[in-house]
Amino acid sequence: MSKIITSLFLLIGFTLGVVTLNAQRKPAAANRAEFSMFELLPVADTGYISIFTDKQEQPTIARLVLTGPNDKIINIQEVSLVQRGLLAQLEGAFLWQGQLVIVSSLFYPGPQRDLLFIRRYRLSDFVEVDSEQIAEAYVPGRLRVPFGYALSPDSTKLMFYSWTYAVPEDPVKMEIHVLDQKLQRLWHKRFLLPNKNANFYIYACRVDNDGNSYLLCEDYKGKVGAQTRIQDEKIERFVLRLSENSDEATAFTIQLTDKVITDLKFTMDEDGNLLGGGFYREGNKLTLDGVFAYRIDQQTQGYRKWEFPLNKDTYEAIHPYSENGKYVSGTRQFRDFFIDHLNWDKDRGLTMIAEQRLYEQDEDKYNDILVVQLDKDMKKDWMLRIPKKQAAFWTLTDFISYQFLKRGNRQYVLYNDLPDNLPDGGEKPKRIKDLNFVFEEPNNIAVHMVEIEPGGKLLHQNLS
Repeated sequence: MSKIITSLFLLIGFTLGVVTLNAQRKPAAANRAEFSMFELLPVADTGYISIFTDKQEQPTIARLVLTGPNDKIINIQEVSLVQRGLLAQLEGAFLWQGQLVIVSSLFYPGPQRDLLFIRRYRLSDFVEVDSEQIAEAYVPGRLRVPFGYALSPDSTKLMFYSWTYAVPEDPVKMEIHVLDQKLQRLWHKRFLLPNKNANFYIYACRVDNDGNSYLLCEDYKGKVGAQTRIQDEKIERFVLRLSENSDEATAFTIQLTDKVITDLKFTMDEDGNLLGGGFYREGNKLTLDGVFAYRIDQQTQGYRKWEFPLNKDTYEAIHPYSENGKYVSGTRQFRDFFIDHLNWDKDRGLTMIAEQRLYEQDEDKYNDILVVQLDKDMKKDWMLRIPKKQAAFWTLTDFISYQFLKRGNRQYVLYNDLPDNLPDGGEKPKRIKDLNFVFEEPNNIAVHMVEIEPGGKLLHQNLS
């Protein structure tokens, strides 16, 4: 392993190790905050910013950690999420124009209004430079997350959408805000979509270098109700293109013939082409039957799709640790995977990263991470699983998280797990043994990092 990779492991390990160990403690004392990973942002080629939040459901504090060269933590700062006497919702964070930008929303329960803010901080000391209200939405009871944002590939445009949700049967009212590097509005427009509020959902958004906005959406054609199970086969999925020069949205339908899409995402390359992927199954089966990808061309607005069927043997063959009996591949079904990250690299192709999530009666399970690599021509190159086994019982507060980090053309996945579940598990590291007097039971306190190399090789490193 190269010195550069080792140094990166140490950098992230030091930061995550200290904070993660705090996060694993069982809830005993109310004054001991529990922090979990929210975001990792690489800074040039020398450092990165780690962002953690307390109280996963309703965080009150964001902890900002700047790590520089030579494994040195340059600054640690805690930022309150309480604004105007109300608890703000942390929506996202990114680096832009040499500053850290934090996106948060503030819900006013009286008038049922949700306001979207951005706050900008200097990287050197995390001093707040300015803040600005960007958008507003009317959302009774905050039944939907009404905001989203995206940066253009050349980082010259910043786009926000705001969705006013009023009567469930009313059509969707969507506002698009596109800003320049000085946060001046290049254009702002309201769109009335033909979809009903109750049936509409937005997966993600993107903006191209010309300021045109794209929303990846779904429209549910079944009955909506508290006791009604959502049926995947009744969901219509599509991309909406919203531009300054048109009052109507252009729609691109995402569908597979005789197959049911269970999850999908999209991203954008440097030329503004949309690249997406997801999973599908056939009929009413529980397990998945394959992976698919699609591309919407920026110049021609043409749409193409590719399907990659996967059978049981193919899926089990990608399990790298079945030989020792601990990870018997037949016990892990190809089901309930959800894509969290799509990354396009002009030399590498499209990388899809998904997690297996099982929602059961008394606990939520977060298992293996699945990495699917498509080449530059959108042909399947390789697929691998990263074994992981996390669980969150409804009666306990456990630390559950994983993050994707890209630095240059290198890609990393970081996650925490029980020490015994890691590839080199078994005997607990001495560092964890010595903490038994602090933790009633060490839960998910081993931090692990995997570098995803070209060609499908995974480099594992236990950071605990």
